[in-house]
Amino acid sequence: MFCRSRNIVSRSVLLVLCFVIGCGSALPQVTAAEWLAEAGKQFQGRDFVAARRSLERAVDTAQKEQNTQVEADARSYLGEGMQRAGEYAAANAEFEKALGLYEQLGNRSRAASVRTFLGLIAFSTGDEKKAREYYEQAMAAYETLNDLAAVAILHRSLAFFSKGDEERRHITQGLEIARQIGARRTEAQLLHLWGDRDFGADDFRSAFERLNEARAIFEELGDRDDLARVLTSMGRLYRVHGHADQALPFYERALDLQKQSGDKQGVIQSLNAITVALNIVGRHAEALRNEQEALRLARETGSPFFIKFILEGVASTHLHLKQYQRAADVLEEARQLTPPRASTLRLLSEARFRLNQYDRALQTAEEGLQLEHSRDVLEDRAQALWKLGRTAEALSDIREVLDSIEQARTTLVPTDFMKQGFSDTYRFVTNLAIRVFLDSGRERDALATAEQSRGRAFLDLLASKDLASKVESLMQQAANDTSSGTGLGLKVGGLPPLVTRGDSPAVNRANPSSARSTELPSPGTSSAASMEDLLALATRLNSTILAYWIDEALRPAERTTTRGPRVIELPSRAGDTILTSRRGQMPWRRLYDALIRPVRTQLASKGSRRLTIIPSGPLFRLSFAALMAENGRYLIEDYSIHYAPAGAVLKYTNLTKARTSELPARYLLVANPSGMPALPDGKTLPSLPGSDEEVRRIAQMLPSATVTTLRAGNADETRVRNAIPSAKVIHLATHGIVNDNDALNSFLAFGRAGDAAAADGRLTAEEVYGLDLHTDLVFLSACRTALGRISGDGVAGLARAFFYAGAASVVSTLWDVADEPASQLVVEFYRSLLSGTGDWRKGDALRTAQLRLLRALRAGQLQVNTPFGKLSLPEDPILWAGFVVIGEP
Repeated sequence: MFCRSRNIVSRSVLLVLCFVIGCGSALPQVTAAEWLAEAGKQFQGRDFVAARRSLERAVDTAQKEQNTQVEADARSYLGEGMQRAGEYAAANAEFEKALGLYEQLGNRSRAASVRTFLGLIAFSTGDEKKAREYYEQAMAAYETLNDLAAVAILHRSLAFFSKGDEERRHITQGLEIARQIGARRTEAQLLHLWGDRDFGADDFRSAFERLNEARAIFEELGDRDDLARVLTSMGRLYRVHGHADQALPFYERALDLQKQSGDKQGVIQSLNAITVALNIVGRHAEALRNEQEALRLARETGSPFFIKFILEGVASTHLHLKQYQRAADVLEEARQLTPPRASTLRLLSEARFRLNQYDRALQTAEEGLQLEHSRDVLEDRAQALWKLGRTAEALSDIREVLDSIEQARTTLVPTDFMKQGFSDTYRFVTNLAIRVFLDSGRERDALATAEQSRGRAFLDLLASKDLASKVESLMQQAANDTSSGTGLGLKVGGLPPLVTRGDSPAVNRANPSSARSTELPSPGTSSAASMEDLLALATRLNSTILAYWIDEALRPAERTTTRGPRVIELPSRAGDTILTSRRGQMPWRRLYDALIRPVRTQLASKGSRRLTIIPSGPLFRLSFAALMAENGRYLIEDYSIHYAPAGAVLKYTNLTKARTSELPARYLLVANPSGMPALPDGKTLPSLPGSDEEVRRIAQMLPSATVTTLRAGNADETRVRNAIPSAKVIHLATHGIVNDNDALNSFLAFGRAGDAAAADGRLTAEEVYGLDLHTDLVFLSACRTALGRISGDGVAGLARAFFYAGAASVVSTLWDVADEPASQLVVEFYRSLLSGTGDWRKGDALRTAQLRLLRALRAGQLQVNTPFGKLSLPEDPILWAGFVVIGEP
């Protein structure tokens, strides 16, 4: 039985084998042309591996058939695929064979096409001379053939090897031809190139316009490869404007598209771009892993150009990680590869500088300058010269760099968001300049350099708006209202109010999305305040200006909280808990020693005792009022204090103050809104009963005919918006929700009056920018309203929006404020402000209120019930120092 079964199986196998052999012998032969057509279908289906196999079979079959045309075409397409995969040597070999075959056939058009690919490979492997020769040969052939489409493409290729007038000629002629014949892809490619050239020339505004135009065309055509490349260029624009976090999504989308299409060269470039952005945002370990993958791919191509390019990225990441010797070793390897690049030498100079090898750092930087006279290399030479004691030469380089940066400011992308981060891009050279100026005894130059980097986006935004004409129209409106006796003409309704006055975790409760709201246009440009301007400002304000600059070496002071019987828990206006203690004086003393003691002898000891504080970096979050001298006196006990993001900003606030001085006194007081919108996480904002009493007591001090009070159900967003334009003083006692991720979405909470944005109960910073205010004072009696995202431009938050809308001064808060002490302080502020005469100002009124509260605390007059019994509140600055005056004092 077993043997018999075995026999049957054997016969079955034989029969099957015979059947298969018989079928194979009956199949028709696949021709080379059919293999070529099959490869085309597979390529269209994005099956690149199968397409490559079909092309290889097409070559073999064509050779057997002696079909020169198909062999040439197959080799040409095979070379294209290899080039895309980064196999440059193999691709070059296929193209050389294809070129010989096309010349043998006399096919000048296809031969010219192959030369363009040979030029691209030569360019990618660093042989620019050979690349240009190939492109020029192809251009001559296409011009003879009158192939305008190809000529337009070649103009783009040759522009890569040209400069100045020749480069512009290639781009403009190529664009003219592309548009003439309707070659949309070539048109977009030329626009992309033009945008990149504008970027290299610091013409960022034009670059942004041309790159966006190119992007739109590529998206319309569905051209993934070119779209990916233009996205990388657009990400670079965001990065140079100081928004590396916004650049990352562009790079990541480009990388995804390039992986889908198998564009190895593009993948390498996008990985490198992502590395640069990751390093800027502090994700260095991730950046190193990313760049090592890029290096692996670059080595697979065998291209010295790409290997060198990525080695620079690896070294840059080591520099960020403070691994200076590793960076130097990697750069020495890169230096051996061709072509020479100034960026390699710049990074090597930086590594040697960090290794304290100043002579070698200088030598390397000078070698780099011979290749490219750029800002970055000049910076490296300047710092080396400085350390070698050649200060005059260092200052010459620094001034050239600063002038170049100032020129670049005039061509920034004209939106407020894009401009805000630009100063941070060049913060290192600003730090270097200030240090060198101070070391050489040029204090005024150091001050002017710091001012040159402060608040420039905000100044441009203010310059873009005609404040004077706004105030004039208000004065006319006020005159009309007074003569007609209509007053404010407000009707009382029953709509819901605001949310809490603030929120410790406000940034977490606000929408964490990094997506930006509508851009604020900022076409204007404005100059920074000069030293003469600052001296004139000090005279006008009758003040001493303290301008600070924090460089990267500063470490933030520690803040500790001691829990125990001496720690008292108080409800804040945010509905959260504030811890206060008698043990919190030491940090304030250390800060005094760091910030005030070095300049104390230069502060006024008699006469005017006003300080104008221009903060920097983390100091925007600091209340200088609470700084404590060694004798236990707070700074506020000796000086009136106000703040400004930059000296030049006070030029605009002074204009607003002057224009509003003739307006009739009208007060808008808003308190404890009801019906406030829920936060994105669904939480509701608690009511603010303390603000009701606060506003009631303020109103009692004012002539009733001048006051409009909106509270509870009447404090909805619609009524607030209607009342704001006619008020000279605006007091908003409600919740402030600060969103550091998206400053324009920070908001003040009021009652909902509808679903529309203007009635949803969220008066966002974006909406405040659109208001038409004519106010001498906006008092934001809510938590954290002075805060927001900090950059070289200052604080992007609610206060900034109110200045743009037309406020001369804003009183806001640096932290969550305890409800009861805050109410007392606010009432005392208005009492003092209204009773002041002569040069009495808001800063003086706030100082008086803070001192009265401080005296009450010291006397034990403020008491609360606690688990430990009834305790007197301490004089902790958290209870009285959180309010600050920004703008006019």
